[in-house]
Amino acid sequence: MAESAQRVRGPARRRYVRWLPAAAAVLLVLAAGVGLASLRSPVGEADGTGAVGQVAAGEDLRTTIRVGTYNIHRCRGTDGRRDLARTARQIDGLDLVGLNEVAGAGPAGGGDQAALLGAATRMAHLFAPTERRWMRCYFGNGLLTALPVERWQRRRLPGTLHRRFRNYLLAIVRAGGRRVHVIITHVDRGPDRHDQLRTVADLFLRLPAPAILLGDLNTDEADPVLAAILTAEGVGDPVGEVLGGKARGRVDYLLVRGLETVDAGLRWSEASDHPVAWAELRLRPSGAAGTRPRSGPGVERGGAGE
Repeated sequence: MAESAQRVRGPARRRYVRWLPAAAAVLLVLAAGVGLASLRSPVGEADGTGAVGQVAAGEDLRTTIRVGTYNIHRCRGTDGRRDLARTARQIDGLDLVGLNEVAGAGPAGGGDQAALLGAATRMAHLFAPTERRWMRCYFGNGLLTALPVERWQRRRLPGTLHRRFRNYLLAIVRAGGRRVHVIITHVDRGPDRHDQLRTVADLFLRLPAPAILLGDLNTDEADPVLAAILTAEGVGDPVGEVLGGKARGRVDYLLVRGLETVDAGLRWSEASDHPVAWAELRLRPSGAAGTRPRSGPGVERGGAGE
């Protein structure tokens, strides 16, 4: 009996040994695939028209608009909870919102947060991813808007750091029968900050007004590059104008040209480690001070700034 059992086990053991290298090779390929899919890579540039969920691209005759910028921290609050509905409540009542630290659709089935917040607030949306991971557009900036979008462009910002990619989204929206240029960005806090900030500042100051710059600039008013923007002719800082010294030290900015401040503020909550910076803005009449771009080249031909 023992000899018979040994004869049976012998062939089985040989088959197992024969398949072992093949199984190990499959596991190595799978591990390599998972490793490559987990790596971050930059997302390319793009141009488009309209926004997802936009009803129509016609005129919007309102002359006063409520605008905000919000680093949503992937909808993860200071209490550690992810709560998209809570994030949506912080921007309720705004007509246009620039979003930072927006998560795209994840491998575990999590949805595109720009799309989900757009649905929750009944606004159209655009996702401007900065990086790909897990074979998806994984992370970036976003726009929510109740105003019609004519066209938009997504451009990469200069950077030298591996695995840290930044961009800006430039969109033309319609309000009061006019074009309003909106830039949304998130500047790196590292050594590339000044180059990225200068790139965004140059664009903002050269665009035809009315123009709005929204985003987490990762610096405060003491930064000489930001100070130069704040003191440029025709530039307004609604939150700083209304809150004065209470606005010092912030890194989330809402800057304007060709628009008047009606009201503004910072809205803190446990929904994120950043506040909502918001402003109610009134369009200035055409030809008013601050509505002309500075001399020099504008946005590249064929882009959203023409």
